Amino acid sequence: MSRGRTPDPQRVKRGTGHRPAAGEEIVEYAPGAIDLRHRDTVASELPEGLPRDVFIRAVDELGDKLRDTDLEALRIMAWAIHRSNEAQMLVEQHGMMISSEWGPKVNPMLKVARDEAALYLKIADQYALTFVSRLRAGVLQLAGQSMLQQIHEQMADAIVARIVAK
Repeated sequence: MSRGRTPDPQRVKRGTGHRPAAGEEIVEYAPGAIDLRHRDTVASELPEGLPRDVFIRAVDELGDKLRDTDLEALRIMAWAIHRSNEAQMLVEQHGMMISSEWGPKVNPMLKVARDEAALYLKIADQYALTFVSRLRAGVLQLAGQSMLQQIHEQMADAIVARIVAK
C-alpha cells in the first residue's frame, strides 16, 4: 500500500514545498458582510413571485451573517423553487402518465419536480430555513450551552476547592 510521496531532499532547493518561502506572508481572506444593494440586484434577476419573495425573506432572515457565496446558494434555492413549480404545473397539465412511441410512460417532469424540491430542501436545511433544521440547530446550541455551563461550574468548583484548601 502506498504511503505517499517519498521524501526528496532536492525539493527544498527547488522551492516546490508546501511551506511559504522565507519572507512571504500568508494572507487570509476574511469576507465581509454583504451589501443589501447586491441582494436587490440578485433578486431582480429572479422570476417574480414566490422565488423572489423566498429569496428576499431568506436574505433578510439570515441578515448580517450572509456572505456573497451565501447569496449564490440562496439564488440557486430560489431557482429550484421556480423549476419545481413549473415542472409540477406540467405534471398537472399532462398527467402522471404520458404517451410515447412505446406506450404510456411516467411523466419525466415528475423527476424534475422531485429533484428540484430536494435541492431546495437541501439548501434550506443548510441555512436553517426550515422548522426542523431550526429545531435541530437550537437543540445543538442548547447542548453546547449546557456543556459550557458544566465547564464553568467545574472551574468554579475547582477554584473554590483551592481557596478552601489553603
